[in-house]
Amino acid sequence: MPKILITLPEEMLEALQNIAKKEDRVIAAIVRRLVSEYLSKEYGIEIDSKMQRGGYRGGSKDKDEE
Repeated sequence: MPKILITLPEEMLEALQNIAKKEDRVIAAIVRRLVSEYLSKEYGIEIDSKMQRGGYRGGSKDKDEE
């Protein structure tokens, strides 16, 4: 899976960190889900946001991978 680098306002990053902690997920899983939902809602593009490879690298679990 390709990787990207994005810059976020501190407030947005903190919100993502709080959501990730609350849901026991990694931020990348939250962002993938949000992008997938946006593409579906705004453009009718359906993409499975679950990881196909990679895996658990420490920290919170990526529940999309289970």
